[in-house]
Amino acid sequence: MTKFTRNPVAFSLLLGLFFSVVLVQCKLRESKSKTVSEQMVVVNIIEGTIGESHNKVMFQKSQRIYRIAKNAKKEYHELLYASKEKGLYVTIVRNSEDDDEILKVKTYIPGTNQ
Repeated sequence: MTKFTRNPVAFSLLLGLFFSVVLVQCKLRESKSKTVSEQMVVVNIIEGTIGESHNKVMFQKSQRIYRIAKNAKKEYHELLYASKEKGLYVTIVRNSEDDDEILKVKTYIPGTNQ
């Protein structure tokens, strides 16, 4: 046995430190896995040129230019074009508040948390 396991005070301090580290790591993982979703209306879609892997998307009430991969699901592109043509809200999902890449596009249903 080591010095720490023989001394109950040192052992309890070491055990407390261990659990604190585990808890912090779990919280960091949890915060990294959360995505951001917003409901917006598309005003313009600029298709990427040959060699570009993303299309650019602009929304009402946002000065940012977002990106969606050209090889994203066909449904996502269809929803964005429908939003632009009909003025419908869509829900976009991104990795974080600072990220400009659209991961998912969903039909927005008012009154839901979607």
